[in-house]
Amino acid sequence: CTMASRSALQWPESSKAKFILPPSPASDCEDKYEPSYCRITFHKQSGVIRVVSVPLEGDNCDDDCPQATEVLDEFDPADVIGSELEIKFTGNTLADELNERLTLENDDGGKNGQEKEGEGDNTVRFQDTEDCAGILPPRPTEEELTGVHQSLNDQATAFLNIYCYPRRRKGDGFFSWCNPFTSPSQSSTKKSALDLDSPEPTEDIDPSEFGHRFAHHRRYEVAPCFDFADARAIVRAIRQAANLGQFVDAHGEAHDADAVALSRPRRYLVIANPYSGDKQAKYLYSSTVKPMLEQAGVEPKLVLTEYAGHAKELMSKVSKGSTSKNVEKKHDTPDEEADIGDVLEYDGVVVLGGDGTLFEILQGVRERLDSAEVLGKVKFGIIGCGTSNGLAKSVLHQCMEKYDPLESTFLICKGQSSPIDLSRYEVQDKVYTGFLTFAWGFIADVDLDSECIRFLGSTRTDLWAVYRIFAKRSYSGRFSYLPGSKVADKAKPINMPALNDPVPDEWETIEGDFILFWASQVSHAAFNTFQSPLSQLQDGLFRVMIVRKPISRAEMIKMFLNIESGGHVTHDRCEQYDCAAFRLCPLEDGSHNDLDGEKIESGPIQARVLPASMLFFSGAAS
Repeated sequence: CTMASRSALQWPESSKAKFILPPSPASDCEDKYEPSYCRITFHKQSGVIRVVSVPLEGDNCDDDCPQATEVLDEFDPADVIGSELEIKFTGNTLADELNERLTLENDDGGKNGQEKEGEGDNTVRFQDTEDCAGILPPRPTEEELTGVHQSLNDQATAFLNIYCYPRRRKGDGFFSWCNPFTSPSQSSTKKSALDLDSPEPTEDIDPSEFGHRFAHHRRYEVAPCFDFADARAIVRAIRQAANLGQFVDAHGEAHDADAVALSRPRRYLVIANPYSGDKQAKYLYSSTVKPMLEQAGVEPKLVLTEYAGHAKELMSKVSKGSTSKNVEKKHDTPDEEADIGDVLEYDGVVVLGGDGTLFEILQGVRERLDSAEVLGKVKFGIIGCGTSNGLAKSVLHQCMEKYDPLESTFLICKGQSSPIDLSRYEVQDKVYTGFLTFAWGFIADVDLDSECIRFLGSTRTDLWAVYRIFAKRSYSGRFSYLPGSKVADKAKPINMPALNDPVPDEWETIEGDFILFWASQVSHAAFNTFQSPLSQLQDGLFRVMIVRKPISRAEMIKMFLNIESGGHVTHDRCEQYDCAAFRLCPLEDGSHNDLDGEKIESGPIQARVLPASMLFFSGAAS
């Protein structure tokens, strides 16, 4: 949480919600077990959520009482992707009524309560806890309490589930992460009453001190009560503290996470390429992506691409009433065609594949008449399953996250997005939308000519690079560009001349023999290629790296050995140019144009930045 969100957070301090602590091993030997209780509080100074013990005196002692201030567990809400109230009904009366109401779909076809597979008909999970307010009995008044012998807890048992994915720290042992669900009695976090309100030192985050994220969930049984209103307030507060993005009501209006009842959960269209990279997209979806999205309260719909260009077709031609045989079906009918609807019916599009799959999607969006509306309303995200995964790595790098599909899924589950730059490329009689890099010369040869050994995975580019260094060649060309320093407002697109017209006078031109030309909008062209350390996802610039003759083979080897760490930029023969637009004109035949890892038409090409053109899941608020 940021300092602003901490101060604005309205934690329900007056809530009497209590949770039952699991019995200790010693209690198994006792004739009569007396349960212990805890409460969940928010510590504003450190920004963490704490599980605090409750004394035996119960509600007669508040959280300021010394006995009530032992911290049993704590976790950072920034690591939380979801919180829900799971209700298990002991009878059939309430369960039948609830399930009957949940099957009545609203105008959007959404359902608020969810039944998990294998849990039976009497278990319902509420991601938005206001969903159950109209079904569960209301809290009785003081007058109504007289003569009441049966509380809601006699009809149902509630559990608070908190889905948390903290970063592993140096020194964490195996048992700190092997069990995804923990209770307060299993936590190693213990603090005395004197430490509860003391401010904790704030330190700058050092990414090297953290490892990958892992599942470390919390599950607490709600103590007996007349209703679950207090527990529902805690769920809403956790969601607000975790800053879990926004939800959408029936009219498409955005609401904060602590808003009152909303009509439907978020819906994400997941487009997976089962042939991308090492062909693990389907496995990653079932083992990681789908469970995490559901924990975050998201309804995912999976579509598997079947052939090259399929993702482009889905984006360019999908409309209401369209169907696809490769959509994940809710029923087991093998011949059923499930309607995936229009992309604007979804809150997000998640790409489970490589950069090439997202490239196809963006070309499909560009062909739509409402492309600006799609890019302005729908959030996009990518989980790297390809060979290079440059954009996935660049997003994780900017968010100071480790490179892993779980980390990418985590950012998507947080629900927050930021606008990122795209680019518009023009060749003769054709236009493309770019987001990653454009390469010409050495890099394009390595990327495209090595397709013949694609079966070797990412190793293919390393082997081909060695071959191309020893079979070194140069390319004659003319590079014209508009320096970023001459652009007053980088938030506005540049007016470009026609491809065959002369460039404006304020542009600069370099002509000569090039070894390579590499224009980047992101920091990483691949997960192991840190080619543009200064590039940001939204800076309004291309950062162009060029290498010209003369350069020896030994110098090229030295340069590219440092490209994984970004150290190549300090090499004497490595030139860097920041520009908002450029034009490249090859002066001889035989070269490739490589846009975002895809081969496009060779010949003259020009490009301009499209600033802040697409909403992308980045884990940070816009």
